[in-house]
Amino acid sequence: MEKRKRSRKRVLIITADDFGYCPKRDRGIFELFLEKKISRTSVLLSGYSSRHALDVAGKKSYSVGLHLNLTEGYPIGVSSFESSLTNEWGEFLAKADFASALANGLISDKDLKLEITEQIRAFRRISHDHNLPVHIDGHQHVHVLPEVSRILDTVLDDLGMTNVSIRYPFELLSDVDWVKEENLQFYRSVSSLATACQSFFNKYRHPDGFIGMSIMGSNMTLARLRAKLEETYNYLNSTLDKDVAVVELMVHPGYKSLSHVGGCGFLGPDQFSMSVEREHELNLLKSPEFSEILEELGIQLAHSENVSNFL
Repeated sequence: MEKRKRSRKRVLIITADDFGYCPKRDRGIFELFLEKKISRTSVLLSGYSSRHALDVAGKKSYSVGLHLNLTEGYPIGVSSFESSLTNEWGEFLAKADFASALANGLISDKDLKLEITEQIRAFRRISHDHNLPVHIDGHQHVHVLPEVSRILDTVLDDLGMTNVSIRYPFELLSDVDWVKEENLQFYRSVSSLATACQSFFNKYRHPDGFIGMSIMGSNMTLARLRAKLEETYNYLNSTLDKDVAVVELMVHPGYKSLSHVGGCGFLGPDQFSMSVEREHELNLLKSPEFSEILEELGIQLAHSENVSNFL
C-alpha cells in the first residue's frame, strides 16, 4: 500500500486541438509553441488552412498529430455522395446523427476504414517530413465510439503504427457544477465509452489521465484548472504503479476566426470558432499565473522535443 501512495513525478502534455481550421487559429497555436506553452497539436486535415499549417509546423519541428474527423465537413477518402458517412449534401453526418447511424448499422465498415486510412495517408503526404502521425485523437471524441475504435485498431495494425499515441479521454466529472447538463451528459458518455474500450487503448501509448472537456472555452479559469490538475494527479497517485504520472490537457486556443475564412466545409467557421472563447483559452495558457500554478503543483510541462519520452 505504501508503494501505491508514494509521490510521483508529474508531467503535463498540453494538446491544442483543431490545428489547420483557419489561419487565425493556427497563429495562436504557433505563438503558444514559440513561447513553449503547449506540448503538441492535432490537425484537422479537412480544415481550411491544414496544408500550410502542417508545412510550417514541420519546418519548425513542432509535434503534430492527426485530429481524426468523421463528423464535420467533407470526407477526403471517397466521393462524398457515395459514402455511408455522409448526408444528402455530401457532408459528414453531424455528431449525434453519426453515432445513431453507427449504432443502427447504417455505416459501412468499408467506408469507415477507407476514410480513416486516407486521413492517415493524407497526413503523411502533406506533412513536411512525410512521416505518419505520432499521435491521434478524435474530433468530438469520435474515436471512442466502439465501431470507430474497432476499425481504427485495424487500420493502425495494417499500417504498422504500433507505436502511435492515442488520446484516452476519461475525465473525472464528479464536481463540475459549472457545466451545462446537456454538455455534461455528452462528456460522461465520452468517458464511459473510453472506459468500455479499455482493451483498445491499452494496446497503444497514451497519457495516464485526461482533462479538458469540463473546462473548454469560458469554462476554463485558473481556479478550475488548478483544481482539475490537483484532482487528477491525486487520483493517479492512488491508482498508478509507476514513477511518473502523465496527464493530457486538451485545449482549443487561437484567435477568433473571421466569418468568411476557415472551417471544414463550404459553410465556413462555426460560432465557437468565431467567439472570444478561443482567445480566452489562448490568453490563459500564456499567462504567468498559469505557469505559476504548474510550478506550485510540481508539474513539468512537456514540449515538442521531449513529449514522446513520456508516453
